[in-house]
Amino acid sequence: MTADTQGVDLDSYFARIGYRGRPAANLQTLKALIAHHVGSIPFENITPFLGDAVKIELAAIEDKLVHHRRGGYCFEQNGLLRAVLQQSGFQVTGLAARVLWQMPPEHESAQSHMLLRVVLGGVPYLLDAGFGSNTPSAPLRMDSVARQNTPHGVYRLTLTGEEYLI
Repeated sequence: MTADTQGVDLDSYFARIGYRGRPAANLQTLKALIAHHVGSIPFENITPFLGDAVKIELAAIEDKLVHHRRGGYCFEQNGLLRAVLQQSGFQVTGLAARVLWQMPPEHESAQSHMLLRVVLGGVPYLLDAGFGSNTPSAPLRMDSVARQNTPHGVYRLTLTGEEYLI
């Protein structure tokens, strides 16, 4: 099955990220998939610098990241991961975010970043497979302001009004 017909070829995707097993819509699988994904598919934003158009249709993303073994940026990474999670039975929503890299929290940048929200047992988790070296390599609970450890660092989500800061 390819992304042109029914969705992502899960067997090819799992082989690409080195995931073995049968996915189930639970926290253990979610943790494993994000860890394998960010450990196997690099952040890459070279396509526009080469003068090529960035294609964000699922079939094009799958072809680039899975079959051609390239990396991608947030819309590609999280677009692919969203499709994989949906096909695996997860309740997942794409979100838009503002990047405030070295900017004060009150800075109003454009919503130019994509990340994901997954709900498991009523608990919302934030996932982001496409933020380069600052990508959280584990799901982050959105209902907690406590420090959250991931294999690549410690994160804290802060709710300011209706928006979160990471």
